Amino acid sequence: MGYLRLNAKDWLGHLVPLMDVKDVVINYADGKLAYDIAHSTYYYQVDEEIPSDCVNGSGSLTFSDIPKAVAFLKKCKNDQVTIKNSQGNRLMLQCGNKKMSIPCYDSVTAQRVSSFKNLVSGMTQSGHQTFGNASLSQNGTIVMNDILDIASLGKLVANDSDFEVKMNQTEEEFALKAFKTNSTSMFVSTSIENGEGIEGTVTSSFGPWILPCLRLLAKDVPSNVYMGNATVLVIEQEDRLLIVIDQE
Repeated sequence: MGYLRLNAKDWLGHLVPLMDVKDVVINYADGKLAYDIAHSTYYYQVDEEIPSDCVNGSGSLTFSDIPKAVAFLKKCKNDQVTIKNSQGNRLMLQCGNKKMSIPCYDSVTAQRVSSFKNLVSGMTQSGHQTFGNASLSQNGTIVMNDILDIASLGKLVANDSDFEVKMNQTEEEFALKAFKTNSTSMFVSTSIENGEGIEGTVTSSFGPWILPCLRLLAKDVPSNVYMGNATVLVIEQEDRLLIVIDQE
């Protein structure tokens, strides 16, 4: 039976950001770890290269209770943790002499993935010009550091604030704003490189979900962004894809 072995901190890096989702199915094969999250407000795809000695065989691991897995992994500190399927439709986590098994159920999240994959395939075929019927009229490359710093302060703004993302590739600016009259507001901008598309500013509105969605991404890496007026926000990193669904 196959298994996947990672450092506990690496496991936590994948699972902690997913604490609020129902479940996740992590697929593994020689040198690869991959999973998709399809939610009503976002789609998130990870396709990461890992050392071949971390993988035995190929298969999938269904985490039906992510908080319990995270609680166990936090006790493993910086040790290696092997996770595999075991008898009785259970997931086995082992760190040295410590073991925990968690029941696995059919994945709710995976049932939504196929429709998003079709949309992503169409977007790729269009050269990232469209997503469904929407025109992704501007694109460019940013580094997420300042954006993620502000996104981490999401609890400081009211959920009924207006959340806007603006992009102007001509002026080389990408900006995120959360604002509400007589309440805390936040604004952050970052520069765009290699901008392309129409001139002027494109704007899209989101709900409070955009801030935790953005925290799924990594700092210090180039991120390709694509958007238009009243469209989804698409952000691609080397091993991650995030599509945040707009409010409309």
